[in-house]
Amino acid sequence: MRRSWRASGTPAGTVVGTVVGAMACLAGSLHGQGISLGVQGSVADEANFGIGPRIMLDLGPFDAGLRVVGSFEIFFPDDREFDDGGTLVPASTDYWEANLNLLYTLGLPLVPITPYVGGGLNFAHLEITGSPNGEFDENGTDTGVNLLAGVELHIASFAPFFEIRRSLGGGDQWVWTGGITFR
Repeated sequence: MRRSWRASGTPAGTVVGTVVGAMACLAGSLHGQGISLGVQGSVADEANFGIGPRIMLDLGPFDAGLRVVGSFEIFFPDDREFDDGGTLVPASTDYWEANLNLLYTLGLPLVPITPYVGGGLNFAHLEITGSPNGEFDENGTDTGVNLLAGVELHIASFAPFFEIRRSLGGGDQWVWTGGITFR
């Protein structure tokens, strides 16, 4: 397998800075409605590194420790080579995931750390393109389930978090995610 990174048209630092700044501004106006916005980065055992936005909804008066969390991440997997009748053909790989999870928070008295567990749906899209003449193209979207656990640290108007997720079906991989939500 050939390992290489493909350069994107927009520097990642510019995109991340713009997304974080916009979310921080928007989060203040959404806080009263129980909505938090954030950004996350992930490392996956199959798809390498990913980054994207996260949105969280506290269930307000029905709270009982429940939250709904949605995320979308674009991953940057290694490009691959495939055997095309005895010839190794380079192919580019594009991959993204969308997740919708329900979390149950386990509050700790007098501690600003909130552990959580949860589960939900995983939508994973893979596209592989390449051949000597650019003729090979394969793509598909799969649906699966997530099982996850994590912790969140409450600091003023933002909350860093770390979670581990196992996607069964869909992305079918282990994913370690860290990020920050703005309250």
